[in-house]
Amino acid sequence: AGNRGIEKGGAIYKSDTSSPIMLNTVFSGNSANRGGALYDFGEFSAPIIMSSTFVSNSATQLGGGLFIDEFSRLFTITNSLFAHNTDTNGNNANESAQISFSTSRPPVVSYSFIQGLDSLKGIGNVSGDPYLVDPDGADDIRGTDDDGVAIGPGSPCIDAGNNSNLPRNTILDFAGNDRFVDDLATQDTGIGDAPIVDMGAYEFQGTPVPALSGAGLAVMLGLFLILGILVIRRFQPPE
Repeated sequence: AGNRGIEKGGAIYKSDTSSPIMLNTVFSGNSANRGGALYDFGEFSAPIIMSSTFVSNSATQLGGGLFIDEFSRLFTITNSLFAHNTDTNGNNANESAQISFSTSRPPVVSYSFIQGLDSLKGIGNVSGDPYLVDPDGADDIRGTDDDGVAIGPGSPCIDAGNNSNLPRNTILDFAGNDRFVDDLATQDTGIGDAPIVDMGAYEFQGTPVPALSGAGLAVMLGLFLILGILVIRRFQPPE
């Protein structure tokens, strides 16, 4: 968070042939001319981003979240979230502000949230509003320590990932909470047996069940009593 790059890659500038796997990572508030959070120049490399979150990074030119250079061979992104990253126009709603590439081989993106999703397409990807908890935090400034970049209730990222795209020993999310939680208030749209992993570094821990007040509990008991009487009458033998 909060790293600054003069030209390329505010947080990470990768120029070698290595193929790193970035899992359960959060990039926030980083900036550079290109690739506000991450710039990949690695020829013949095949990096993978899994279950990670890129939020509120910025580029004065292209790729507020990620920029992939023409020499990159293959870049894979899955179960991840790119939102509120900005490009040269200060635009945070288009695809190129989230992910930009100059290679003829665009990244393979699947089961991820990409704000302004357009040319990348891919399997299982979604866009719209990620419903982050509080993306600019209490100070109303994006990219600072108090930002709440976890997904909240109603997010299209909930139960929308692909379970098979995570290493078998992955059991915790970025915050140290359970990585697989089934939100009963959300229809599963991802792949795998429930619970299905969420998109992004944070797993939504489930929609809370509202507590009943004394009056509410009395109403519920009254309804159950009426239902019980109706059932008894329904099955009483005729006189």
